[in-house]
Amino acid sequence: HLLALPQSQIRKVVYAYNKEKDLGDENIVLTKIVSDLEVLNIHRTPTNCFTLLKASEKNFDESPTNRTNLLEKVLFVLFNDGNIPTYNTKPDLKDCEYILGCFCENLIRKDSYNFSKDFFLSELQRSCKERLLDVEIGILFDILIANSVIVQKEADYSFRASYWIFYFAAKRMHQDSEFANYIFTSKKYITFPEIIEFYTGIDRSREDALKILSKDIEDIRNIVHSKVRLPEDMNPYSLIQWHPTEEQIAKAQEEISENVLSSGLPESIKDQHADKSYNQIRPYNQSIQTFFEEYSLHNLMQNIKASSRALRNSDYVKPEIKKEILSRILKSWEEISKVLFALTPILASKGEASFQGETFVLGDNFKKE
Repeated sequence: HLLALPQSQIRKVVYAYNKEKDLGDENIVLTKIVSDLEVLNIHRTPTNCFTLLKASEKNFDESPTNRTNLLEKVLFVLFNDGNIPTYNTKPDLKDCEYILGCFCENLIRKDSYNFSKDFFLSELQRSCKERLLDVEIGILFDILIANSVIVQKEADYSFRASYWIFYFAAKRMHQDSEFANYIFTSKKYITFPEIIEFYTGIDRSREDALKILSKDIEDIRNIVHSKVRLPEDMNPYSLIQWHPTEEQIAKAQEEISENVLSSGLPESIKDQHADKSYNQIRPYNQSIQTFFEEYSLHNLMQNIKASSRALRNSDYVKPEIKKEILSRILKSWEEISKVLFALTPILASKGEASFQGETFVLGDNFKKE
């Protein structure tokens, strides 16, 4: 339950599960499970691997993850096939999502994410009374505890992974336009882009979200541009020319061939290479950030993240709206590239540089002479 698995061990889990259920090609299933663990920012434990494999049983899809759909499947597994205490009546999953959405709205508005058991039970009971819902709140609490959706921290409780808060809050945004307006107008979504990803992933037609994000990303890009003050049409590479020799071209072709051949290496070597950039510490960070208006570059990068995820989940939005926000995402990345270009001398001399809430550090691949 605790040990984070290297990819070679996850492969063994996938192999054993796939042998019984035949989800598909082992490498494809492995890639998807590793990707799902990464995007959900959860630990590579056997329990989490089995839960995601179980969630993928009915409609295995190797395409880019719609995390809203993924969490819906995970919840279904937890409520129907997971570690659930034996009771005569199981709570209705949709009812539970609704009242948990109300609860998570409360947490976000208060900007406080720890709570007592009494507070949890009383708030959910209040939501049930408002909508005349019949949910056994105590049973719901036990299910969430049994499946580690909620965990105890000393005297209080909290959601173990921050994505549960954003998932339930996104469901609430979909049901309550006033709360959706609050998330957008307060710029809360900049501090946690996941809520926009889950919101747009519910029905993939959230035109309102794309219009707001498109305007906001352009406004923030203009702020960054006014602070950097580099020309719009700047191209530092326009005067650089490359005239390779025949020997250099042959060497490049040889290197490409070696890369192609390397795909035939043993699976254990591939797994080690794939884990090269894996950060075991990252899943421990489930903190929820605060919005800082003065950090324009940080806000722009967060807005790019939210807008990109929203665009990916917006299959049914009008094409002209999708084209507009894509254009503004690309222009924003161009602005960030200019910032990096301006910071290059500092990065070269010191190895790191900061600007407007973001710090950039040279990776290990850059040799220091």
